[in-house]
Amino acid sequence: LTTADDNSIHVYDSDTGALKNHTYSYKYGCRLGCFTHDPAKVVYASNPDVRADHALRYHSLTDNKYIAYFPGHRDKVVSLSLCPNNDVLISSSVDLSVRWYDLKENKPMGSLKFDPSSTPVLAAGIAAVPVVAYEPQGTSFAVAIGPSVKLYDMRTYNGKDFPGGPFDTFDLSGKVAAGGGGVDAGTWHWSSIEFSSDGQYLLLASLASVFLVDAFCGELVWMKKRANVNRACLPAVFTPDAQFVIYGSDDAAVHVVSSGTGEFDVHLPTGYSHSPVGSAARVPTGLAWCPNKFMFACASETLALWAPIPLQ
Repeated sequence: LTTADDNSIHVYDSDTGALKNHTYSYKYGCRLGCFTHDPAKVVYASNPDVRADHALRYHSLTDNKYIAYFPGHRDKVVSLSLCPNNDVLISSSVDLSVRWYDLKENKPMGSLKFDPSSTPVLAAGIAAVPVVAYEPQGTSFAVAIGPSVKLYDMRTYNGKDFPGGPFDTFDLSGKVAAGGGGVDAGTWHWSSIEFSSDGQYLLLASLASVFLVDAFCGELVWMKKRANVNRACLPAVFTPDAQFVIYGSDDAAVHVVSSGTGEFDVHLPTGYSHSPVGSAARVPTGLAWCPNKFMFACASETLALWAPIPLQ
């Protein structure tokens, strides 16, 4: 599934790369498209460059109709995460809120708002923005905002707030400094966050670096800086077995590193041209592993599917 700046939504066959379905969201645009547990239904965020509307849209591909709209956010939505064992979708936005919605009942369920006065400003004109991810059991979720990662247990939500706040908070700033990692405005400007399939680790990607963090104690396992002159939002993702991490950078390649050490850095050239200043679309801004096949996809202005070469 891809969503693009031309307001298009495309579905491809992961075996052949053939286009299976396509439609458009001309009125509201589309971003951050993701499948739901029903592969004929997708959800995506509006594109504020098309229209000043920040609602999420739940869309049926079978009859090309909206099933529901989920308003609430007042600024650009930056991340979506679907609960692995039910139809609850969680989202985060530049408005410093996290919201969750029941797709099955087509209704909002709750929200979490961060105080702007206590939210770090990363640099002039750059404010910290939250990104979210469910853990594999679907009972809790993580929010990364500024140098902090906060963990919330969804079972403790009382319909209004989380009594006692997050059940754990990791401050990465001291850990990065202790490890000798340099910090700049892009270090805590998050692009993505993801749990490993066993729930042991958190993978975070920022404009400047990629981090692996122990999800139980918050220890920094490793940190890798990457080139990103255009400050593009470049995600990082685990392989399904959590043994490796892949991410993109300005060299227009997909980098593969060991989850355990951050080493074994293999560069896979995407065929995209190197990214000059002002051409962030030429780097892999989209990455996703297939959950049941040994293959992954990367996207820029084109989509590429990757699979191992069979041994002869």
